[in-house]
Amino acid sequence: MIKLVVFDFDGTIADTGALSVEIFQEMSRKHGIPVLSAEEIEEMRKLPIRKRLKLVSVPLRKVPKLMKESWGMMKEKIGSTQPFEGIVDVLHRIQGKVPLVILSSNHADNINTFMAVHNLDAFDNVIGAAKLFGKEKPLRKLLKTYDLAPSEVLYVGDEIRDIVSTQKLGIPIASVSWGFDAKEALALADPTILCDTPAELQDAILSRIKKDA
Repeated sequence: MIKLVVFDFDGTIADTGALSVEIFQEMSRKHGIPVLSAEEIEEMRKLPIRKRLKLVSVPLRKVPKLMKESWGMMKEKIGSTQPFEGIVDVLHRIQGKVPLVILSSNHADNINTFMAVHNLDAFDNVIGAAKLFGKEKPLRKLLKTYDLAPSEVLYVGDEIRDIVSTQKLGIPIASVSWGFDAKEALALADPTILCDTPAELQDAILSRIKKDA
């Protein structure tokens, strides 16, 4: 049934949560943004991205510049982060069955560095620097490039904004609960599938590939 699987990177493949918080706190101190406690950060996991920005008083116009700065800070430490336990096995299991693509708001250089450090060669393409709000444009481009209907693609991601983007295009999404956004927040956004473990994700992907076998 599916002929292409598109993965998010941070919080889906790479366990960059602690590093992202470290960078956020450092940037907060530098730019006068409120420095959040661990409890406040945990509460943020339940909020959509726009509400998070409002909570820390960051105007939307400043987001692109802050994202570029964060990419540079992450570049220095991305090699020390690890894949989530079990996700590499999933990638190896589905590699070669359908094309695999990464679509992320992180910079492609950071993603490729991570892939090189961990000897991950499962992906046919890495698309980085996607906009924080809305991945619809690059997803539409992928549909055109691979000449696929939305129902023939599965997106895998850990955030509410991934669900919103895929729902706008009619693309099924497997949301994973081991990333940044809390499971209860993901469930409220009504993803196609909600997976708690990489093993569940593997089964969900393979079952949808086999339907077309």
